[in-house]
Amino acid sequence: MSKSAIDLVKREDETNSSFLKRLFVSFSHEVRSYIQNIPRFCNEIKAGKRVDQNWEGIYLGTKFAMSILDNMTEAVKITEGEQAYFPQKKKFDFLELLNTIAQLRTMEDTSKRNVKIITSGINEIQLNSDYILVSQILNNVLQNAFKYSKGTNEIEVECTRQNTDLTIDITNWGDTIPEDALEVIFEPFKRINPERTGVGLGLYISKQIVTALQGKIKATSFKEEGKNTFTIALPNCIVINQFNRA
Repeated sequence: MSKSAIDLVKREDETNSSFLKRLFVSFSHEVRSYIQNIPRFCNEIKAGKRVDQNWEGIYLGTKFAMSILDNMTEAVKITEGEQAYFPQKKKFDFLELLNTIAQLRTMEDTSKRNVKIITSGINEIQLNSDYILVSQILNNVLQNAFKYSKGTNEIEVECTRQNTDLTIDITNWGDTIPEDALEVIFEPFKRINPERTGVGLGLYISKQIVTALQGKIKATSFKEEGKNTFTIALPNCIVINQFNRA
């Protein structure tokens, strides 16, 4: 093997080592933030204090810690050149899923923000898509919206359709994303504000999933209005004969 080839292999090894190191440190920090209160919740349950609230805290902490683990695992697969997503389509109620995830994110948010869902007269949206992958997209993007919101403003989710195509706009109010970062935020370990908690994988994973579903995701900032909108476009997924209007 030539010296240049050996140097290339060394650089690749160093890059992979650096990636895995960052992955491990980020994973440890982020998961700890979700599970560190579980012992306290358990002690309060034993003492008969706030039993329902503490059980809810244990459930949510465990659930979100597992979602972070899933994101980490998928990021490694993608980095190693593996296809991480193999969509398994089935019919499900999209609005029911959206409401469930919105409720979970609201319960976790200490600022007590609400999620306002706008459906423009749509009573039901039946999708033929991958339930788990769609739920990961919604959870990751909503989590990002909550994290970067300011004040007590609502998180707004607007759902529209064009024939069998579904578009989801998730908007939060707060610091706007700089124009030169609108694409960068979908790269792994990229965060606009390094002081914020988080791994910087949620939006990256979301883009990979959306791509696997043949869709597109983009971010738009509105500086004058002080808001950011993430647009998720999923084509050929709405079941027309199950679609109802108000």
